[in-house]
Amino acid sequence: MSPIVHAYVIDPLERAVSTFIQAFAVLIIGTGSVALVGYQEWAKAADVAAFAAVLSLITSILTFSVPQLPVLWDIVWRTVKTGLQAFFGVLAADQMTHSVVHADWKAAIAVAVPVMLAALIKSLAALAAPWSQGASLAPAPAALP
Repeated sequence: MSPIVHAYVIDPLERAVSTFIQAFAVLIIGTGSVALVGYQEWAKAADVAAFAAVLSLITSILTFSVPQLPVLWDIVWRTVKTGLQAFFGVLAADQMTHSVVHADWKAAIAVAVPVMLAALIKSLAALAAPWSQGASLAPAPAALP
């Protein structure tokens, strides 16, 4: 697989899937926030996670021009970006499906913080994965058949 396909297809998709899983898991497991009491239904969690994943794809496309960052800055960039995607994913789900999802900025922060922590843990784990390239769990281009 070419480095171009890896950079423009595999990595953005891996980021979007990771963002979806992290946001969904945080919402299903619960954050302890009063703003999210009763927010345990999987369909609502999937709505918010889907909005966060779409924002992940959009931000990945918008940041294609950002040069390859050193590993530490890449981890910081991915962690902050994932937290912002989760934050705005909650707010977007509230605006788009207000009859289903009721959330305010406090709920968005309550979701974004654990999602950022999950993103940080995933990025640090990726550093130890022999097939990864930097903070991404996607296989490096050279490791792909």
